[in-house]
Amino acid sequence: MGRPIPLRVVVTEEALSVCRRKARERHEKNRRLGLKDWATDPTRTMAIDVEGMVGEWALSTVFPGEQWNTSTANFSVRYDGDVGAFEIRTTTHPTGRLLVYEKDGDGKVFVLARLNRRLAYVDLEGWCYGEEAKRPQYWAGWMKIPCYRVPARDLRPVATLLQRPS
Repeated sequence: MGRPIPLRVVVTEEALSVCRRKARERHEKNRRLGLKDWATDPTRTMAIDVEGMVGEWALSTVFPGEQWNTSTANFSVRYDGDVGAFEIRTTTHPTGRLLVYEKDGDGKVFVLARLNRRLAYVDLEGWCYGEEAKRPQYWAGWMKIPCYRVPARDLRPVATLLQRPS
């Protein structure tokens, strides 16, 4: 497919402040609900929550008509995605891939957000459906939480989400 051209969103100080506050609120609520941290390094848990929130914020600026769900990561409580029906997976790794888990919905849309390490901008790299991610060539059973890892070059450009039928 070739690597899609990412859609870059600049992160303002105001947006970063909002994301930090919302990440802290979500983090505390998830702990009260007894949800487990995904972080392999417990000292990075809050940073990972903030990074994820910034990725979600970035997509919400591209789709202002879609609701940004900042309340909880408890999927038994919420039925939509992070932003509208979209699930956002954020990485700070320069060549990080879109991670999709076995339990993730096949018909859901997953978007790869690549956040630069200084939190200055987010590149919305591309998207795919869960079923497209769940191909044998993407399987990474060796990871702490086994999942499918889709490279950015195999994703559709985020701009095509604007043309996608509802």
